[in-house]
Amino acid sequence: MGKNVCNKRRKNQSGPLFGEYKDKAKRKISVEKMKMVIKSKAARKHVSLGKAVVGMLEESVTGKQKTQSRRYHDLDWLFGTWNKKQSADFQKHLAETRKIDPELWE
Repeated sequence: MGKNVCNKRRKNQSGPLFGEYKDKAKRKISVEKMKMVIKSKAARKHVSLGKAVVGMLEESVTGKQKTQSRRYHDLDWLFGTWNKKQSADFQKHLAETRKIDPELWE
């Protein structure tokens, strides 16, 4: 019984969540403009169109923009500069620092 009531109410409601607008005058934004906004946001954030839409919905519901972590490039020059011996030495010293001293935990 409850299921039929929901279906009847859903059919009688109008709006973007329950079907297409039959009258273009009711739209505040054109479909082409929506596509353009979604595509530009997806390209700007380097995400898929689906993730862009979900992000926009989250922003509209919560009122907050999702912050992305900032990428820093100040240590980029270090990547790939160690040879195998230097890397092995570093890993050896790092392993020594990871040892647990049982006396400290008594």
